[in-house]
Amino acid sequence: MTAQANEQNSLQHLALDKVHRSTRLNPRKHRNAAVFAEILESIRERGVLQPIIVRPSLDHEGMFEVVAGDTRFEASVTLGLDSIPASIQLLNDYDAKLVAATENLKRADLSPIEEAWLAADMMEAHHQNHEEARKQLGWTRSKLDNRLLLSHCCEAVSAALIDGTIKIGHAEIMAPMSEKNQIKVLTRIIEDEMTVEFARQRLKKVHPYIKDACFPTDACQTCRHNSVSNTDLFDAEENAQKAQCFEPACWAEKTKTQLDIIVSDARQEYGVAHLDTEVTANGYKLIVASGDDGVGQAQAMSCPTCEHYGSVISTGFGQEGQPTNGVCFNMACHTDMREAYAKVVNAVSEEAPASAAQDAQATPASPSTGKAGKKSDASKTKPAQLRKGVKRAAFNRFASITEHAITKNPVMGLAISLVELTKAVMSATDTKTSERAKQVIQNLGGDTTLLRSQTNEPELVVSLSRVEGKSLINAMIEISAMMAFQTDSTDQFEASKAGRTNLAILKETQANTAEWDAVDQTYLDAQTKGAILIDARESGFAEAYDEANKKGAFNDLTKKKMPEIKEALLSFTEFDWRGYEPHGFTLGYYGYAPSTETEDAAPTEAAQPESQSDDQGQTEEQQAA
Repeated sequence: MTAQANEQNSLQHLALDKVHRSTRLNPRKHRNAAVFAEILESIRERGVLQPIIVRPSLDHEGMFEVVAGDTRFEASVTLGLDSIPASIQLLNDYDAKLVAATENLKRADLSPIEEAWLAADMMEAHHQNHEEARKQLGWTRSKLDNRLLLSHCCEAVSAALIDGTIKIGHAEIMAPMSEKNQIKVLTRIIEDEMTVEFARQRLKKVHPYIKDACFPTDACQTCRHNSVSNTDLFDAEENAQKAQCFEPACWAEKTKTQLDIIVSDARQEYGVAHLDTEVTANGYKLIVASGDDGVGQAQAMSCPTCEHYGSVISTGFGQEGQPTNGVCFNMACHTDMREAYAKVVNAVSEEAPASAAQDAQATPASPSTGKAGKKSDASKTKPAQLRKGVKRAAFNRFASITEHAITKNPVMGLAISLVELTKAVMSATDTKTSERAKQVIQNLGGDTTLLRSQTNEPELVVSLSRVEGKSLINAMIEISAMMAFQTDSTDQFEASKAGRTNLAILKETQANTAEWDAVDQTYLDAQTKGAILIDARESGFAEAYDEANKKGAFNDLTKKKMPEIKEALLSFTEFDWRGYEPHGFTLGYYGYAPSTETEDAAPTEAAQPESQSDDQGQTEEQQAA
């Protein structure tokens, strides 16, 4: 049996010529010579005691790539050993990076730049979630931010920091710059032997153009630190293009204040927003429908509802405050969606190149011209993870509809009460009494083994709801002395007992959830601007709004701030939102569709990509966002 045929996490000795280093996973490009010499001596005397971690090589068939234990591997190669103990694990890139990062976290001799690479790996493994990465690393948020800043250093700056040519302060000054400017400044720092403070003061003399400011510049026009404030008024327009700020402290303070405002506004519209220095350079991707990085039109329109969808704000010199909107912070999901879309495009191209090309450029169907809300087509795609606020709004709505369904089907209420009474007895009394309570259920034909799992419990409720009401009442009376109250306050939505029960009841009673309002203040507050605009177009609101006002009125509305858009959506009385259910609001989304509702199952890329006329392949809603 070959090594690769063994099960995951198998432990064995591998021939060294079957193992190779990974330049992608291990951030250690610098090694303490004294420590390495000690490891060499230890392995020479006792061998490798702690197995390295490897995975099947992605580049060389039949070989293995080092995930963790690179120093032990290099020492074994240096000593000319034949084999090395290894734990073989089947890991994708993201899991491998997490394992490698965790391994390197144990090392005491990591340089600051290596800690920066470690922080970058941990951030990517946690989809740019600072709190999760910080806890995993055991660092303060301040240290994490400082190391993330260093992770933006180009190779030349990183190498200079590792070999001691520059100090960490030099690297922190250059990190926010473009690679071209980093190399230019690095050369000057080395040639002129600048101290950190001298370099910092020297860069302050690089005066920004006022026209590039991200903050309001009305006060700058008459400021004495404006380079052209006292020049000829007849050349005002030309001077405005040349005007520079000669007061770096004021510029920096105003820029920081405005960036905070921009990030705050972006979080209202996109849910997640970071400065570019707060995330890793390769930790996000702009979502586009087509092209090499395309995920497909349907998936791109679903992404705004995902908790990993957001915006990145530039801090680059002359580009402060410029946003990159509509990005994905979950690189694993983005890769899966991109590869799935590529397979669809390739398959269609191979089967029918001519017709596929025509279909791929098809224009999406227009929303209904009717003013009543329409049922959304949520069956094609799903976001990687719906925002928690959206699910909370959806399941609060399901609960309200369930309450109404039970009042119209009293036997369902009796079934729920009986199950709850039985569970209360089983959890609060002795074994004998518990068995008596279960026997009552069994006498009605109920399967009490379903009580062992919240996942299966709704099935028992539904089965008991088919029993004669009088029999259920008699059963409840029989065990009423053992009644106890039980609640479910988990925040797991469809995985919770209450959520599952509501979904099962609504399906069994053939409830028409479309008759109940879905788009209200709670939902809008939980959603992003891009997703709200999608809802407005898909439901027919946009068309109704234009009809009632003027052509282009809705387009004007999309340019306004979120509070104004929300108010307009809820106060426009000539449109009825009932009948329209957003992503996450249909029973089918969770696999509980009644026979009258289209099953809203896991998405597939059955639909062909649709034409794009928007910049960089983004949807109109993403552009508006």
